[in-house]
Amino acid sequence: MRIFCIHTLEDPKSIAGGIRAKESAAKLGLEVELFSAVFYKDADKVADKHGLKIKYKGVPGRRTDFINMTCPRVRIGNGLSHFLLYKKCIEIKEPIVILEHDAVFLGLPPTAIDSKEIVQISSHKPFQITPKLWHTSGRSKKMRQFGSQYDIDKLDKHFLWDWPEKGIIEHPLSGTVGTSGYIIGHEAAARMVSYLTKDGLGFADRIREDHIGKGNLKLQVPQSVICMNDILSTSNLG
Repeated sequence: MRIFCIHTLEDPKSIAGGIRAKESAAKLGLEVELFSAVFYKDADKVADKHGLKIKYKGVPGRRTDFINMTCPRVRIGNGLSHFLLYKKCIEIKEPIVILEHDAVFLGLPPTAIDSKEIVQISSHKPFQITPKLWHTSGRSKKMRQFGSQYDIDKLDKHFLWDWPEKGIIEHPLSGTVGTSGYIIGHEAAARMVSYLTKDGLGFADRIREDHIGKGNLKLQVPQSVICMNDILSTSNLG
C-alpha cells in the first residue's frame, strides 16, 4: 500500500514536516512518498483543468466564514491536493494512505481495506483519542443537533461501551475528524471524485459517511498516526 504525505514545496516548515513524517514511518519499516501540494496561487488553474468548481473564496488568515463563503486560501490548495490523490488511487486501483505534513507515525496502519472504505488512522491531535474525547467533539455535537436518527443511534451505539483495545471499528462519527491521516480505497475515491465534481470543492475536511455510503467509514483503534498541529503555513499569512 502506497503512503503519500502532502507537503508544500513553497513552505520550508511544510517541507520539514514532510521529512519528519517520512522519518517516523521509516522507523517502522514504512516508506512515505512526499506529494507536492497544490499551491494556493495555482488553485484556479488546477480546478479548471479538472472541471472543478471552487465553492469558497480563498483569503489570507486562518478563519473560515461559512456565511460569506470564504476560507483560508491554503485550505483550497489542500482540498485540491486530496482530490488529485483520489484520482491517483482510482488510477492504480488499490488503497492508498493520505497524510498531511504534520503527521507522525506511532504504529502500523492496517495493511488492507475494502475498496469501498475510508479508514481514519490519525487522531488529528498530538495524542491518541479516547472515546470520551470524541464523544464531546464538535462533530459529535453537530450530529446530535442537526443529524438524523441514524446519526444519533450511531453515536449511542459506539459510546455506550468501551472500544476494543486494537482493531478497525465502524467510525462513531458521521465524518472523519480532520484529514491528517486516512486510507482510502479506489471505489471510495471514485465516489469522492464524483461528489466533489458535482457539488464543488470547498476544502479537504469533507470526508463524510454520506459521501461514500453508510457503513463505509471506519476508524483504526488506537490510531497509528498522530497530528502534531505544529505547522502554521507561512503562505497562509501574507
